[in-house]
Amino acid sequence: MILGKISLFALILITGTVYSQNKSSKMESFNLSDIYEKVKSFDEQPEYWLFLHTGDCSYVILLDDMPVYTAYNESGMKSVSLPLNNFILGRKKSEIKVLILPKVDDNGHLDKLLGNEFSFDLRMTRTENKKEVTVFAKKIDYSDKNESFKKVYIPFESNVPYKLNGWTDSVDLTKENNVSLKKEVESFYKEMMDDYREKRIENIAKKYYNRQLENAQAFYLSKREDSEKLITEINKDINKKQDFNLEHYKLVFYGNGKVVGLIRTDNEFLGKSAFLGLTDEDFYIYSLLLHRPKPNGDLEVIR
Repeated sequence: MILGKISLFALILITGTVYSQNKSSKMESFNLSDIYEKVKSFDEQPEYWLFLHTGDCSYVILLDDMPVYTAYNESGMKSVSLPLNNFILGRKKSEIKVLILPKVDDNGHLDKLLGNEFSFDLRMTRTENKKEVTVFAKKIDYSDKNESFKKVYIPFESNVPYKLNGWTDSVDLTKENNVSLKKEVESFYKEMMDDYREKRIENIAKKYYNRQLENAQAFYLSKREDSEKLITEINKDINKKQDFNLEHYKLVFYGNGKVVGLIRTDNEFLGKSAFLGLTDEDFYIYSLLLHRPKPNGDLEVIR
């Protein structure tokens, strides 16, 4: 199997990479480099993280019905740390949903049942001023039942100083014609792939702007270099020689029906975003979740 990398667009699109020397003036017209100026500062800047330690199982994690992470794993122990702030819109009662599935075999096929050797531990923390507090910790155990999956809901209070609109007031897409909606989403994905192929930086910047503005606020990215790193990442991605093909996918709804996307259904990329680029040695997965801010309006990128 080829090695893979999840694009940083899937999380917060910020790294410590060396800055690009060819920053596009077109990108400046969308003020991506000035996003940091719109980020509000707060005395308290809490960050929420989820830590997972799993063995011999696959799983899907959602926060308030938004996809945080999906993993279809073969045998063995795995650990992952996940930032959550970009899925927390404000101070409210929230819920983590955990769907535990059987492990996959060497061919990427799910086993029929959860094995008695599976393990699943998760812990959420709230970090503020370098002080870490555990919000909850939970160990999900095997039961004697012959189960093909386990589903667990964990409520918690999200307490952040910012408020994001996100998909709160967006259109309920499940009430739209499914066939027409799917064609519209497919068209958006194909157009985005064309933007990457043709290095249309202005189009990419425009489509990502609102998402990145909210992500910057959620992670308190209020420094000029934070916005500059965003531009660096876009330049890096469009200059990779990637093959984009929209294939083996299905339409999925999130955010209680207000967010939509396409995910892969083939074994190798099962559950991953269908916006995927292949190089000779790697694959790059880009998060691309859409919403309709107002009735009869266009779809836009939200996460």
